[in-house]
Amino acid sequence: MDRRRFLKQVMLYCAGLSVSIPVIRIPASIASSPAVPDVAQTTGTDYGTLVQETINLLGGMSQFVKPGNKVVVKPNIGWDPYPRAGCQHPSTGC
Repeated sequence: MDRRRFLKQVMLYCAGLSVSIPVIRIPASIASSPAVPDVAQTTGTDYGTLVQETINLLGGMSQFVKPGNKVVVKPNIGWDPYPRAGCQHPSTGC
């Protein structure tokens, strides 16, 4: 195959994909389940309670973790280029 023919076929293929109608199939188990939001927000000052309330709004921890699964908690922290502790806790303000 020469370069010109290859590029022509790639352009035709891409053009076909860009004008096609996407088909989205929702599994029956999700479609028939009661509406559970994708995002939840709570406000307050007791952070432990806020986390629990937010998880409950999203359908409970069983929506995310099944029995026997291993869970790793990755803290969202970062450091400046020079050595200094990183902190993400809202009550400390760092």
